[in-house]
Amino acid sequence: MKAANFIKQLFAIPFFLVIVFAFYLQSCLNEHERIDLNNTVKLSFSSDTLSFDTIFTDLESTSKWLTIYNNSKNAIKVDEIKVAGIENSPFSLIINGKEQQSIQNLEVLGKDSIVVFAKVLINSKNQNLPFEIRDSILFDYNNFQQDVKLIAWGQDSEVINGSETVLDCSTTWDSSKPYRVYDSLIVEEGCTLRLLEGTNVFMGINSSIIVEGNLIIEGSSSKKAVLTSLRNDEGYNKLAGQWLGIFFKPSSNNNSIQWAEIKNAFVGIRVEINDDDISPDLEIQHTIIENMAVDGLQAFGSDLSLKNTLINNCLDHTIALVGGGNYTIEFCTIANFQFDFKRETPSIVLSNAFGDLTEDLNLDIKNTILWGSLEEEFEIVNEPGTSINLLFQNNILKTNIESFNLNQNIINEDPRFKGIPSDQMFLLDSLSPAIGNAVKLDFRIDLSGRERDENPDIGAYEYFEEDDDENEDG
Repeated sequence: MKAANFIKQLFAIPFFLVIVFAFYLQSCLNEHERIDLNNTVKLSFSSDTLSFDTIFTDLESTSKWLTIYNNSKNAIKVDEIKVAGIENSPFSLIINGKEQQSIQNLEVLGKDSIVVFAKVLINSKNQNLPFEIRDSILFDYNNFQQDVKLIAWGQDSEVINGSETVLDCSTTWDSSKPYRVYDSLIVEEGCTLRLLEGTNVFMGINSSIIVEGNLIIEGSSSKKAVLTSLRNDEGYNKLAGQWLGIFFKPSSNNNSIQWAEIKNAFVGIRVEINDDDISPDLEIQHTIIENMAVDGLQAFGSDLSLKNTLINNCLDHTIALVGGGNYTIEFCTIANFQFDFKRETPSIVLSNAFGDLTEDLNLDIKNTILWGSLEEEFEIVNEPGTSINLLFQNNILKTNIESFNLNQNIINEDPRFKGIPSDQMFLLDSLSPAIGNAVKLDFRIDLSGRERDENPDIGAYEYFEEDDDENEDG
């Protein structure tokens, strides 16, 4: 019996020491490291919902972040963080640098926080309209559960891989589904690609539309046709240089772009049609071209008509007309500031030469605002042997070129846009010198789709008093 009692005492001593040592370790921990088991202590979150913009199916989203705060003085041990749907959920988490749908035994120190990232990859449902996806992130600790909602909208689309796709010679795209274009999509000579109102085209990195035949864009004032970057979420929706642009090759002719938006490329439109006539190879009307890493509009010895159009936010030039050509610009707003980047080149460059291409350049500009943040927004290069013939009438110009100060042009007087530079709004202020100073032309509809009055205003947008009322209400 004595031997048995001795053995029990022998084993009891180390166990007693373990308990004492455990209490000793706990007492040595800093207050913010001690685990709080009180179920009245709660975590807080930077948001109660993580919402994703409309995501194309089969295309992974960017990550959204969620900060988890422990406002208690002691640590909280989270038994599990997980996506409620687990394997069946399109959502996944990134925790401690690892993509996963759940993690166990994660400590959040007192008065500290951790960050969890979430993203989504939605499977196609083969339907035209966007559809909603919901789930949640669950946090289990101290016999208590909290959640943060996850919401995303999925959108099926037509995927066009330019390197593998040959368009039918007469192809029409409509608004039933968006189009995602990768690589270079070619409209072959003698063929036509037509975009109807409301068509949305999203261009992948290094993608382009190369027009050897005809491009016809037929948007409307209420349903514009939009060509923009594939990534259009926050931080990318105004980011220049995400695709290459639209290129009209020498074999192309009789092109028309009406009521369109072209955004976020290297070059918005490049025209290389150097033919023998003076009829417009491309007519652009009621269109917005913006956020270009190089130029908004380039033309090389071509014939082009530009009316009721806004071009803005281009790193180099809004318009580059070189190598000669014949151009008409009416009721446009051409404005270049530097709220996204530092500009060093004038907004408008005009030249009768480009490499071996040397021809007369004929440019007629009426009722147009050509403005920007530089002191001089025009660069004119006149090479000998051919001429540059300019007719400027009833415009507002940012320039020190004295010869432009005639024909009712307004020189170096601020057109007074609303909201510049942050929101790229180019409506006219009530005190704008553009109001009532345009020459009356047959072109009566402004870029907002409203009819101009009998004394029209210079620029793409007519001034309307109700716009002031809306701003005041906002």
